[in-house]
Order: sequence, then structure tokens, then C-alpha cells
Amino acid sequence: LHRQRAYVSVCTVDALYTVAALCATVLPIAMLNSSLARIFALELLGSFLVVLGTCSPGPVLGEMGKIFEWPAFHVAIIGVDVLTGAHANSAVTGAFFLYGQLSALEYLHRVAGQIAGGCIGWTALRFLLASCGKEIGGPTTPDSASTIDAFLSEGLATFLLLAGITIVSEVSALSRNYWVKISLIAALVRTIITLPPLLVPTGPAINPMIATSFAIVSEGAWPTASRFYIIYWAAATTGAALAVFLFQAAFKLCTSPAKEKTKTKKA
Repeated sequence: LHRQRAYVSVCTVDALYTVAALCATVLPIAMLNSSLARIFALELLGSFLVVLGTCSPGPVLGEMGKIFEWPAFHVAIIGVDVLTGAHANSAVTGAFFLYGQLSALEYLHRVAGQIAGGCIGWTALRFLLASCGKEIGGPTTPDSASTIDAFLSEGLATFLLLAGITIVSEVSALSRNYWVKISLIAALVRTIITLPPLLVPTGPAINPMIATSFAIVSEGAWPTASRFYIIYWAAATTGAALAVFLFQAAFKLCTSPAKEKTKTKKA
């Protein structure tokens, strides 16, 4: 137990160094641009709440925690949305960036805030569990798993997440009621996490922030293997971007006939 706590302490110091380095990196630009500073701070808070709220019930409460996992997801996601309005998901941020909705600077500030907040959340959770003699678990991929299979599994899970969120938020009549909409999104996130993996288990993380900050806190350093970034960053961002692309294409396809009819009537 003493060795475990000592290892946790070393990893925690390294994780907090990472948080400090991220803050120091964005500070010079943020000091000149208050909106970027605010974005960084809100993403940090939002990601902290996501990790602490969605990853804690099971490990902290054991078997009893399973009863609280669904309500915890609802509380965490509603809290993030109401208090911060942050993405708190690096795949979502990446998709917005790829489609020109974010500048490079905003993308970097959002992702930096997300990783910093995730590291703080995992650190707090790990200290809580270490005091009880427990260890935290997070998204990982078996070494024996094919990188391609893992890419497809994580990418599909993230695609389903973004497709579901888009449909609930933009298409469904239920989106008119905020509390119904946010509850459906929370249920969607939890459902995707509990579904069996497509090919191999990757968590799923469905969020590069969660996978990366967990790796930093558990190992005490940034992941260095290219395989990690292929699975948890490239796959997740590709899945998110594909969901957004298909929605935009379907939306244009559905609205084009209506526009043509309007033009014909005017003529």
C-alpha cells in the first residue's frame, strides 16, 4: 500500500507539472486575448467536471456505484453545459476545427484546457481511491489488439456519439425542451460506453481528452507511442468529423428541394 501511494504521488507530481506547463504555454497569448483565456478556463473546468462526474461512481462505490453511474452522467453533463458551455471533448473540438468553425488558436486553447482539466480530475479521483486502497481504471487498448481494429472501434463509437448528439440537438422535436435534450444526450453517452466493442476494447474513450489525461496521470508522462494517438486522437476526430459531414450533407440535401420550390414560386 505504501509503495502504491508513493507511485501515485510521483505520477501526481508529473501530472501537475503537465497542467502547469499547459497553463504556461497558453498564458502569453491569453494575456493578450481575454476571450481565449476564458475559453481555456471554461474547458479546464468542464473537463474536470466530466472526469470527476462520469468516472467516479463505479470505482469509488464499488458494486453500489453502478446504480449511480447513469445519474452521475446526467449531473456531470448538465453541469458542464450549464456552468461552462465547454466542448470538454477534444474530438468535438477537432471536428469544429476541421470544418473551419474554430481558429487554430482557439483549437489549441480549448484542447490545452481540456487536457489540464482532465489531469486535475483524474488526479483528484486517484487520490480519493488511493486513500481507500483502490486503483483507478481508464480507457486502454490491449497490446495484442490490432491498431486498425482499435482505430475502427474507437472511431465508430465516437461517430455514433456525435451522430446521436447532432440528431437529438438539431433534428428531434424533443430538442425543444432543454432538459429532455440534455438527458437524452447523457443517456446516449452512457449507452455507447456500455455497448460491447465493435472489434476490440478501447474503453471506449470517445474523447481524446479522457484517454490522454488518464495516461498522463497513470503513467506520469505524456503518451509517446504513435499507436496511442492513432487510436484515441485520429480515430476519434475522424469519427466526429465524419458524423458532422454526413449531417451537413443530409441537411443540404433535404433543404435544397425547398429552396428550389421557393425560387420557382418567385419566378
